[in-house]
Amino acid sequence: MQTVLIVAASENDVVGCDNTMPWHIPEDLKFFKQQTIGHPILMGRKTLDSLGKPLPGRVNVVLTRDVNFEREGILTASSVDEALKLAEQEANKLGVKKCFVIGGAEIYRLFASEVSKIILTRIHKEYDGDTFFKLEEADWRHTKTIKDVPACGDTPGFTIMEFEPVHVDRTQESSSQSDESYGLLQYA
Repeated sequence: MQTVLIVAASENDVVGCDNTMPWHIPEDLKFFKQQTIGHPILMGRKTLDSLGKPLPGRVNVVLTRDVNFEREGILTASSVDEALKLAEQEANKLGVKKCFVIGGAEIYRLFASEVSKIILTRIHKEYDGDTFFKLEEADWRHTKTIKDVPACGDTPGFTIMEFEPVHVDRTQESSSQSDESYGLLQYA
């Protein structure tokens, strides 16, 4: 199973402020839905709280430290390995070959060594925030620009890009997984 990290970040690497996205870009949300619909999605409890409910049409797997956490429509996991096993079981049931890591920042960091592709929406504007995602381009190679959208009115322009790791082929199963983060995420 391929594990894909999908994230939107501003020019100054902001992904969130007070547990919300500081922008609303319907076209990017539509792209996110098109990519993730029918697939398992992995997220943290805070991300689920910010969404308010499970995302429909997807298997929602929540990684949480709270062993008593339960919510309708959610599968819970207490470790990265457990979350990936649940996602793989559900992907097999759905007949799909990938899952998506959708956030937040701690979840991106925890799953970094499991990711074989990043889909990054770069919002062409700077925002104030308290949560950041910085892609270390020395470790990740830009492989494709999916969409480049100019600003329109109050909506900032954005570019959707794919990245793959430079030195590690994580699309193949490996008997020895590394705990490295591959330069994926930095905190402010």
